[in-house]
Formats: sequence, C-alpha cells, structure tokens
Amino acid sequence: MFIGFPFILIVYAFPLRCQVVNGKDALMAGIMLLPMLASSAIGTVVSGILNGKKKDYSCETLIVATGSMAIGCGLLTTISGSVDLEAKALGFLVFVGLGFGLSVSTTTILARLQSSVRDHAPAQGIVAQVRVFGGSLGIAASAAILQTSLRAQGGGSLTSQQISSVEGGGGNLAPNELAAIRRAYASAFREDMRVHIVASGQVVLNEKNSDLGKRLNEEKLRQPRRAGDKRTPTNWIE
Repeated sequence: MFIGFPFILIVYAFPLRCQVVNGKDALMAGIMLLPMLASSAIGTVVSGILNGKKKDYSCETLIVATGSMAIGCGLLTTISGSVDLEAKALGFLVFVGLGFGLSVSTTTILARLQSSVRDHAPAQGIVAQVRVFGGSLGIAASAAILQTSLRAQGGGSLTSQQISSVEGGGGNLAPNELAAIRRAYASAFREDMRVHIVASGQVVLNEKNSDLGKRLNEEKLRQPRRAGDKRTPTNWIE
C-alpha cells in the first residue's frame, strides 16, 4: 500500500505542479514523467532477474526499493519554487520510478510464491488493489495538503475559478494572486514528499525488523554448532 502511495501521487501531483508553478502545458507536464516511467520499467526487469533464480532476494529488494523511493521523495523537497523547472527534478524522479519498479515485480513474485496454485489469481488481484488503494490515499492526502496550503498562502481570498485559471496560464490574475497560488502549489508538493519520506521510512524499518531478521535467524539455526557449544536448539538463535 505504501508503495503505491508516493508513486501514484507523484503521477498526479508532479504534472500539476509543472503546469501551475512552471507554466508548462498539459502535454509537456506529462512528458516530464518519462524518466520516472522508464526507470520503473528498468526496476521491474532488475527485480525479475534477482528474484527469478533459486536464490531469494525479495526482502533485500523491497528494502532497496522503499529506500530508493524515500531518497527520491527527499530530494524532490529541494526543488525551488521558481518558474524555471530545475533539471535535477527529472533526475530525482528516477529514484522514485526505480524503487516502484523493483517493488512491483517483487511483490508480484511473492504473491505467486506465497499462495497455492488456485489462489494465484486472487492473490495477484489483492496485491494490485492494495497498491491502488494506497495511491488513492496519497491523492486524497495531497488534495487536503494543497487546500491547506492555498488557504495559508491566499488568506482565504482565492476563489476556485482563480485557482483553476492558473492551469491555463493565469492571464486574468493579478501578479500577487498568481504568485500566491504558485507558492501554495510548490509548498504543498514539498509537504507531500515529506509525508512520503515518513511512510517509506516506516516500510524500510518494518521489512528490516521482520523478514530480514527472520531470515538471518533461520540461517543461524541451519549452521552447525561449534565444538563445546552447549546451547540448545531453542536458544541457538539468540
């Protein structure tokens, strides 16, 4: 769920930010997502190669995936609110796309491995729907943050018509009104990314403390005991 949270939100919020803050048209704002989408495809291929063999790196892959998304979201908070879009923003999107691609492929493989043959289809459907549900929560959170930012920057004087007109260029707005709306969108996007950092960081901690720790303990149990070691199998993992 937390994987779809930042990715789908960025698909929604980043083009909108490009239109309002940077003055891009709808087509160019959508094209700006290509680096993230391309890296997502690469991440999917890499995950398939790593986890398609006999060795299972699913836990490590998910940790790297969520860490990559957290790094990408953290770097996106450094983008300035200037009209000219900084080129580094497109590079930061690569981290988010790579992490999403790694996680999508890995969770798909895990859903197949951890379920019986007759439950493969329901398992895949549940994983996909949870991911979309997380993205829906992300969009809802972004909309709430944006409304709060607009009220803070505009002092409650901005109307919905004025806000909508910015996406078309904002030619009928006063300079101070246009600047306030742009500041609100830039500030809201930064807050979105901060929320994603917290969510992704929590996922990394959960993965590290659960699956990886369990695997390390199982490997210790399989190790032969040293001569003179009087520990019993029940406390061998300590």
